Amino acid sequence: MAKVISALPLQFTGKLGDVVGYMQNGVHRVRKAPRPRSNLPTAKEQVQREKFRLIAKLLNPIAPLLNKGFGTSSRKPGFSKAFSVNYKQIFQETCDGVQIDFEKVQLSSGILLKPLAVAAASHETSKLIFFWKNEEGLQHVCHFDSDQAFVAIYCEEFGQWIYRFDVAERKEERCVVDVAAFADKTVHVYIGFVRDKGWISESLYGGRVRVK
Repeated sequence: MAKVISALPLQFTGKLGDVVGYMQNGVHRVRKAPRPRSNLPTAKEQVQREKFRLIAKLLNPIAPLLNKGFGTSSRKPGFSKAFSVNYKQIFQETCDGVQIDFEKVQLSSGILLKPLAVAAASHETSKLIFFWKNEEGLQHVCHFDSDQAFVAIYCEEFGQWIYRFDVAERKEERCVVDVAAFADKTVHVYIGFVRDKGWISESLYGGRVRVK
């Protein structure tokens, strides 16, 4: 359906009859509408469609996180950068179809240092404990004890995320997050660090955890 944006001269966006109107660099343009496709998509096209479906389902709910996580190192919008980076690296093609390799999912990218190791566990009902190990005695521009940790938890069964900023300082090497919505479910966990002025680290995958 076309949307009229000016009557005189006629300007519109969208399909109108056999033409499509659109704006490009502030100029109204018209092109011929593509003909309906008569042949079935190829196997390669079906794989591409499935990849787009899966990655959109995964990333769309955390657009604010990705805008922050990828928004400091590129003029490209953070979400678009995150979509591009993850599309290239997270898929596995198996005999059962396309699957996501959650260990390769990346939620942020920046110059702050990552911890040496990350882990997570659930020892209390509806709680997740994150642990990380810092390099001892290290204190420089890319690693401050006061850097703030952020965490993200994904429940594949529900297709839902929980994410939190400023859950602990880097020096604490642990934090506890309430995940009551994912009780008795297996989740994928991620952690990263942020600082004022938009500095951020690359996110780290903490593994799969069964929430109590």
